[in-house]
Amino acid sequence: MAADGQIGGWAESGTPLPVRILRVVRTRLRPALGWGAFLIILILAAMPAFTLRSTAWVEIPGYDGSVALAGPLGVIAAWLMLGWRRAAFFAPRPRWIAVILSVVYVLLGLLLVIQLTAGWLPSPLTVWRMWENGNWFGPWQHVLLEMGRLVTRVDLWRQGVLAGGAAQDNLVVAFLFAIAFWAVAGGAVILARRTQRGLIIALPLLWIVMVQLAYGSMARGAFVYAILLTILLHLVLDQERMTARWVARGMDYNAGIGAERVLAALLVVVGIVGVAAVFPNIYVAPIAQAYYDYMVPLNQQIEDNVERVLPDAQGTSSRRRGGVGGGMPNDFLLAGGPTLRQIEVLRYRTNEPYLTDIPFEEIGPPSHYMRGGTFSEYNGRGWSNPNGMVRTPFVADENRFEELPGGRRELVQSVIMAGTTQILYAAPELMEASVDFRLETRAENDVVAAWSRAQSYTVVSAIPAVSEAELLTLPVWEAEALTELGLGEHLALPDTISDRTRALAAEIAQEHESAYARAAAIEAYLRTYEYDLEVPGPPRAVEDIADYFLFDLQRGYCDYYATAFVVLARLVGLPTRFATGFSGGYWNPGDMSHVVTEADAHSWAEVYFPEAGWIPFEPTAARPLLLRIGNTSFTGTGSSAAVPQISASETGNNELQLTWQVWLWLVPLLGLAWLGLRFAVNRWGQGRDSWHELLAWGQRLGRPIQPDETPLEYGRELGDYVTARVRTNQDTGRLVAREMRQLGVDISDARYGPEAAKLEAETRADARWTRLCGYRRTLRVNKLLRANNQG
Repeated sequence: MAADGQIGGWAESGTPLPVRILRVVRTRLRPALGWGAFLIILILAAMPAFTLRSTAWVEIPGYDGSVALAGPLGVIAAWLMLGWRRAAFFAPRPRWIAVILSVVYVLLGLLLVIQLTAGWLPSPLTVWRMWENGNWFGPWQHVLLEMGRLVTRVDLWRQGVLAGGAAQDNLVVAFLFAIAFWAVAGGAVILARRTQRGLIIALPLLWIVMVQLAYGSMARGAFVYAILLTILLHLVLDQERMTARWVARGMDYNAGIGAERVLAALLVVVGIVGVAAVFPNIYVAPIAQAYYDYMVPLNQQIEDNVERVLPDAQGTSSRRRGGVGGGMPNDFLLAGGPTLRQIEVLRYRTNEPYLTDIPFEEIGPPSHYMRGGTFSEYNGRGWSNPNGMVRTPFVADENRFEELPGGRRELVQSVIMAGTTQILYAAPELMEASVDFRLETRAENDVVAAWSRAQSYTVVSAIPAVSEAELLTLPVWEAEALTELGLGEHLALPDTISDRTRALAAEIAQEHESAYARAAAIEAYLRTYEYDLEVPGPPRAVEDIADYFLFDLQRGYCDYYATAFVVLARLVGLPTRFATGFSGGYWNPGDMSHVVTEADAHSWAEVYFPEAGWIPFEPTAARPLLLRIGNTSFTGTGSSAAVPQISASETGNNELQLTWQVWLWLVPLLGLAWLGLRFAVNRWGQGRDSWHELLAWGQRLGRPIQPDETPLEYGRELGDYVTARVRTNQDTGRLVAREMRQLGVDISDARYGPEAAKLEAETRADARWTRLCGYRRTLRVNKLLRANNQG
């Protein structure tokens, strides 16, 4: 008998190396049920994602690849956990093993799907850069941040579902579909290993394909492909069973019978499809009417539930309400009257807490201004933007910033629009959205608006988190420095500005040195003016609306207040812009959301502080003052740098410690990783070819195979070698030696015995090697032999 390399087929002369490698992979790594069945099940597991994309039932831009990988990866993971090569895994065994495997599969699926969709694990390059900069806790910060974002968005989606309708969030939808495809793939593998029946294996996968076809566009090609794969799987497994039965009985058979059966089945399928294509549609009106009368109420209920969970799903009845999606400009407020309060524009939920156990009332979370756009050019009569603004496309869940700017905190909002609009309303400043959008900017830090046709979405914003005391430390910037930042136009004013307006601005700001003190003084002064929605439009003779409002009209609505604020602030050296959108709306405890109506259309002013970004001010008398809550990560330095001095990651680098919360995540994850690694290693050892495993073990024990030894001789010699060297726990040594000798007999029979007995001998060899693996793990035979050798 040849040595190890000759036995494995590596020393065959004249055979190219790639062919030999493929041959060894095909034989040594052959999965249970064979490569053909495994690959067909792998493709079938990808069919639900293929159908989802073909039908366009639910579009998940940016996540198609992630969702498509979930099914095939679930097949591979389940196959490995059940034993890659082991065909008789479902022999009687304790129930707790199945429970543990199920829990491990679910946890593994959750972690993998979260990685595919949310990317909770930082890339090796990112980890290296963090460590290189001394940020040792950076990877953990990344993991906790991404996990927290996903949990927050899932929770907002859950609230919407319970309240009657969720906002579309592609990340959450992709996560749900990927989990479903992972679970169905695992079920298909279990059925494959239990039943080995192609039609039964494909049932869960065909069911999820049919559900998508029923509620999406009828892309019948996906169903035809799935049926053909199912038939092919059935034929492959049936051929495998028949071949094993013929071999066990010692019967002769034609090796090409499998290909003939596949060809015959293909001809039958083609015939059926051809007949179906030309067969007339038989329609019996009473039967069809009875079916529709029975199914329509049930189908309507299903569609209502689907719309609650997947609001942007195609093919479902839409309950979107009409309404105005604008708010720019707010002239319609003059003629709208009280009916404006009844026209809903949007509603949103946030990740901020709220109280619900207060008697007789329910206090919701704080509301937030929903900005639609900003304006920079004032001509005395109104607002506009310059030409040549830049529109930058952003894909779903692409973050605009590498890190959270200083003086800011994250806010997550789930938004549902009541009407059609192209503006992406969100609390400023928008960081990322769950849908694709285009960001229009005048400069790098000067956003005009975000554009998208989405009717529901989730956004993450960086909202101000600085207190008045912190803002008071910031000085007034020089005009040259602001021009270098591309914000010089926010100091520009037209020639229509009157002398009395200039004098008023100087009078208000004369006692205030800091930028915030000047802005707050202007805000306080304007709030003394009367709020009035019934004012007429400015006469044509008026050249400057700010002057007209400040000295002649002295009452008005938000557009007047915001315009006057911007003019006065620019006169005292503050870069200021006109912002418009909606105020926060009212809290609706019924569906736990803020409802925004047309009457909430609003304008306000925003002043730029290079150390803190754009800070909103509320000069309109009818609106409450904005609450300013500080953040310990902000320190005002008065520096002339355009980049914030303190970033979220830098403060976290000093504050994050190995607290019990970190260990609460760290210990289970490390333990799970260790158990999973050991489980995979042990399964790998059990699933590989028993002869080569025996050779590798003998090599480690110090007794490699000799060039002239056969498997029968080597098994006997290796058993004697173990018996002679085990001086303690000799019962274990005798058991191991006996199994080694018998394993040599089984391998010899499998290789050189009669054809009818080879399959049975191979099965005995695999079972015997499994028992040896058990001795090796539980009784530490390797350590025992090493200790005796050293002794």
